[in-house]
Amino acid sequence: MVTEDDEVADAAKEALQDLACLTEVVVLAAGEINKLEQRAILGMDEEDNESVYEALGELLSSRKDYNEAVEILSEAYYSIACDYWVAYYLQWPRYRGLQEAKDCLFPYFELYRYGYNLHWTQNKLFIGSRS
Repeated sequence: MVTEDDEVADAAKEALQDLACLTEVVVLAAGEINKLEQRAILGMDEEDNESVYEALGELLSSRKDYNEAVEILSEAYYSIACDYWVAYYLQWPRYRGLQEAKDCLFPYFELYRYGYNLHWTQNKLFIGSRS
């Protein structure tokens, strides 16, 4: 989705490489995802990989029109959902040049809607319910 001359192309390439390295998707028991997230917050998990999160954040930041009146709601979307990816999903129509990929975050939103979170490490994707 990111063109070669785009300023976030390097971040996107790094994220794609990290996604290509996934060797396993792990579905966790209820509440276990919270433990992984807490370890990440405390900096106790050396395996955590932020490149996918950072690439998406940089891509969307480069597509925002900060002069739009709706920009004032950006943090409100996050506060409502407490999850940047849900906020990105809800705001997707406003990101310039990304409308053709309108459903790319829908699977994440569906997982969120049913009470699940994701946690990325170097080569694993953990999926678990929040409670």
